[in-house]
Amino acid sequence: MIEQKLLPAPQLASLASSGRLFAIVDACGNPAVLPRVNANPGQAICLAESRVREQAPDAVPFLFRVDAGILDWVKGFWTEPWGIFVATEIDPMSLYSHLANFLVVELPGNKKRAFRYYDPRLLKAFLQSCTPDQLRTFFGPIRGFGVPSGDEVQFLVEDTRATANAVSKLATPSGLFPIFAPQIEKLQKATDENLRGIAIEHLQSEHPALVKDITKEALIARVDAAIAAARNYKLTERGTILAFVTLSFDAGAKFHSHPKIQPLLADMGKPGKVRMQLVLTRVPDNVWSQLRLAAGRGA
Repeated sequence: MIEQKLLPAPQLASLASSGRLFAIVDACGNPAVLPRVNANPGQAICLAESRVREQAPDAVPFLFRVDAGILDWVKGFWTEPWGIFVATEIDPMSLYSHLANFLVVELPGNKKRAFRYYDPRLLKAFLQSCTPDQLRTFFGPIRGFGVPSGDEVQFLVEDTRATANAVSKLATPSGLFPIFAPQIEKLQKATDENLRGIAIEHLQSEHPALVKDITKEALIARVDAAIAAARNYKLTERGTILAFVTLSFDAGAKFHSHPKIQPLLADMGKPGKVRMQLVLTRVPDNVWSQLRLAAGRGA
């Protein structure tokens, strides 16, 4: 129900010069974003609520209208998962209002979740899983979403022939955009593949000693197993899962089974972030030493 079109660099530049190209640039993991935003007031609009931006200014998405300068800037981190392009003819504030509708979505069971649809590693899987009603609502006034692909940009475009009779403003009773049960597994798989890459990069850059003697295949398998174990404890926030994965390399793959740790993680009455913080702060040092010894890492 979506069409895919490759746009070469010259055509992308032409689209930018027309004023019809925007970019959602994610500050999370990209140290180039906040300095650019702070040095150029009014150039970007933060898509996150003010409360979220105040709590985590380096982990929010910003909307830029793309001109030649912005395009050159983005090319500086082109190969990273920095965000996505958006092609539309509407003004920036109208586009902001539309895009902000999807930052929090409703899952089955009236569960609300933050939705990082602007992650290029997630967007395609999401759009391919959408119903016609979802596509019509999500695209709205947008002509296409662009994801870097080599030196070109792959634009994901709504097939209007398939969505001609679709609902244009799909929402739950709470007013949030719905994600349906059949989509959850596909999105979870895409999310976990995304997390795998982030976790491996995190381990290699921040904890190289933990992974220096591990083959690529073994590293992938161990990260996947750790993410699956984190999911069993209903951990969903990315930073929390990264902490869990890191501990699985530092203190052994089964660290979470320890009687001093397992009850803290299994206390579903507390948010996952709180439970992981309790693990990090309340588990005695001697327990971690024992786990490292058992994992062959020494004290």
